[in-house]
Amino acid sequence: RLSGAERDMVRRLDHWRSGVGLMNGPSDWLLGKGLGRLPSQYARAVADGEFSGAVQWQAAGRSAARSGGQVVLFGPRSNPDVAGMFALTQRVETTPGDRYRVAMRLRVVVPTRLDISLCERHLLYERDCLVTWGTVRPVRTQDGWQTLSLSLRGQPLDADPWYGPRLKLFSVSVASVASRVEIDSLQLLAPDGTNLLANGNFADGLAHWLGVAQSYFDPWHLDNFALEVLVERGLAGLLPLAALFAIALWQLLGASAKPQSLAPYFAAAMLGVLLVGLVSSVADVPRVAFLFYLLLLASLRTGQHGHGSMVDCRPYVMASVCRER
Repeated sequence: RLSGAERDMVRRLDHWRSGVGLMNGPSDWLLGKGLGRLPSQYARAVADGEFSGAVQWQAAGRSAARSGGQVVLFGPRSNPDVAGMFALTQRVETTPGDRYRVAMRLRVVVPTRLDISLCERHLLYERDCLVTWGTVRPVRTQDGWQTLSLSLRGQPLDADPWYGPRLKLFSVSVASVASRVEIDSLQLLAPDGTNLLANGNFADGLAHWLGVAQSYFDPWHLDNFALEVLVERGLAGLLPLAALFAIALWQLLGASAKPQSLAPYFAAAMLGVLLVGLVSSVADVPRVAFLFYLLLLASLRTGQHGHGSMVDCRPYVMASVCRER
């Protein structure tokens, strides 16, 4: 990571320029492109900035084997370098062994490569995987649907160690450009024949499923918190947020905050957000964004308790039981 720091910084600068380049005219600089619109704007306007894929649920058509729903999984629009870097995923519980099979009912209109895997994986990095891949070709039937049964191959999955489980992730990717696959049903069959997937018929929409971008994230965030706020909310959003941030830090680090037992910890957390936000994204995940704004409001509130007032926070309990006195 350290050896690639210079190359990484050059790439980030190019990425930041592409993001700022989305701003067209005074209205964009004042009000931004709109909250949550950065990904679609970036994918449409930046060369080689397209999405690596997408997933969409749709109601089952007349040609489906049952009522309910289907999933449409897309590959990239035109860039083969990012093909296969978007997957439909689900966490599963497995047993040791390597005799896993995938059964699926699907439809394609052009030859489409599918990559399917079952990996020991937490967030980014894989340990052992069972995989299969191949090109699915259209069939000449009235409705175009076909059924596939594929065996997964690779290093057998070990039993979980005594000190904790190894999380397993099942994923399906479209590894062809300008391609899509409609999936009517999907099963991951264990060695004993048990189906390990929940909602494999998609009757409950995308419940239990998650579309995941892998290795390539450019359209989704700018790797800089301030620039993301600027592009989406303009100066009208960035300047008030910066002012609130500065006021919170001033109150936390100022003389009035010295009696506060929580002030140093809130200040450290706020500075941590600021530091990470210089080169990464801290608000593109809703839960993280919520925690950031909650932290900001709590910091403003804590900083107002100066001048003799104090928050008593016992070291062995959570802040929710702290009392003001």
